[in-house]
Amino acid sequence: MNAEIVELRPEDTHALRRSILRDGTASDVVEFDGDELASTLHLGAMADGDLIAISTWLVRPHPDLADRVGVQLRGMATAPSRRGSGVSAALLATGIEKCRAAGVDHIWARARVAALTFYVRNGFEPTGSEYVDQTTGLAHRDIVRLLD
Repeated sequence: MNAEIVELRPEDTHALRRSILRDGTASDVVEFDGDELASTLHLGAMADGDLIAISTWLVRPHPDLADRVGVQLRGMATAPSRRGSGVSAALLATGIEKCRAAGVDHIWARARVAALTFYVRNGFEPTGSEYVDQTTGLAHRDIVRLLD
């Protein structure tokens, strides 16, 4: 992986959110509830001056773990030409370490079923049943990773 993981502004994530996460979906919304909160972290992977992957980390416990300190991972997206290069795993690992250092108990996401293998390979466990996300119209499952 030849990329640098950097912190981003919310608006820096919009182009990849639009081109990857909203391509062919029922929605074109690229601004997420909580994007502008001071506690929200936006991370990106830069290579050769280009933003090639993004992720957003919101302080918000999973509904089943409401009494614990949690972070919701949203908007994880990687440019198609960089998939399989390790950049997504590096971006995810950086976010996890930042959460761990901040005392977060768990990280969770509403993951596309098509991405479950990636998340399971990176320590997340699917929970609950598959459902169709109302924003995208795509099959999803909740995933959770407990932190030590």
